Amino acid sequence: MAFADAMPGWDEAYESWFHEARPLLAASRWEDAFVHYPWVKPADTPCTPLARALGRVRLGVVSTAGFFVTGEQAPFTAEDVEGDPTYRVLPPDVKATDLSISHNHYPHDAARADWNAVLPLDHLRTMVGAGELGGLGPVISISGYCTNAARLGRESVEAIATAVREAGCDALLLVPV
Repeated sequence: MAFADAMPGWDEAYESWFHEARPLLAASRWEDAFVHYPWVKPADTPCTPLARALGRVRLGVVSTAGFFVTGEQAPFTAEDVEGDPTYRVLPPDVKATDLSISHNHYPHDAARADWNAVLPLDHLRTMVGAGELGGLGPVISISGYCTNAARLGRESVEAIATAVREAGCDALLLVPV
């Protein structure tokens, strides 16, 4: 089942909400804008217990921090009032110094001081080296601000899930910001 198919009637509810919320979003009045947001309420939680020890698990990683590789990837469209539903696949050997942030909806101080606060790759790589984690799969960044959940699902979530599955990952770590 496609991501958006799991949300019957959501597109219409979103359009109605967005019509009313757009001026509030444009004025950066986030708290007021999201009072009547049509939050997605899944019927079940797609969580499955691990079938093997963590030392044998290949882990994909998704951060909502809005990272992109400086000079190689386009930044996210942070100014769009609806946000940016796209994603960036980061190189497996990416370093903090390779990255920039294009996400205007959180303070970047913690991320700049220690990128592991929003993308814990140094810690995960240490775990792999110590045999505590089997390996790392794709490292993916999205902008955590995207008001249109169905569009995010259609344009990115399904592709991210496919990439993680095709890379042979056993689990996915979502790091929300």
